[in-house]
Amino acid sequence: MRILFRVVSHTSSKGCRTRETYPETSLVVNYRPQNIQAILFDMDGTLWDTEKVSERAIAELLVQWQVDVQSVDLLAFHGIKWSVIGQLLKEQFPALEGLDIAARIEEHFEEIQRANPAPLIPGAARAFRAASAALPHTTAIVTSSNAPTVEEFLDLADLREHCATFTSADMCPHSKPHPQSYLMTAERLGVEAGHCLVFEDSEAGMQAAAAAGMHCIAITGGHEGRTHVAERLAHATITDFTELADNFFGDVVQIS
Repeated sequence: MRILFRVVSHTSSKGCRTRETYPETSLVVNYRPQNIQAILFDMDGTLWDTEKVSERAIAELLVQWQVDVQSVDLLAFHGIKWSVIGQLLKEQFPALEGLDIAARIEEHFEEIQRANPAPLIPGAARAFRAASAALPHTTAIVTSSNAPTVEEFLDLADLREHCATFTSADMCPHSKPHPQSYLMTAERLGVEAGHCLVFEDSEAGMQAAAAAGMHCIAITGGHEGRTHVAERLAHATITDFTELADNFFGDVVQIS
């Protein structure tokens, strides 16, 4: 199986010139990799519309801590662990040192979720079931949320019997964009990375999939910022799962 990549050069904020390799992107839904043996779904923002809840939880706490929310790029926190978000906020705002930011954000996130649970991404449950029907033993979730949140999602979406396994933030030391969570899941499933198809919504998640050498389709939700990111990092983009053809998963598991 051949995956096409392109090399992008850029200068970091410290003046270092770097080169990164990303897949060539198709902005149409007719992208059809062949001989896919595992389908790996990110959860937050991909299957479950919880990124808005995360943004709200962070923003409301920053107001309490007297931090200017307008100076914070909340999109940059999509797809990464609570612990990493906490560390990034402490680096940006040293006055927050001493606070258990990660625990506070996670607690407030759960409070909001209990009061008003986030909906599923359109077509997500149907797509997950279709993926599982095509690959019942190798359809999985790979997320930066902790295991209890994944368990809650599986029950809420009635997808437990369709999920072969999941990898959560508490199962691996590294957060996305490190590829560890994806590579760990592929190894557990006994599938080579090049035969895995990933669905992701965040920049960190797409970077992790690319670094793992996996096929990646981005879920943009119609957001311009996400679309621009996906053009650089993913093989193809969809607004949500309603844009996938009915036979999509059956097609991608075919051997070329």
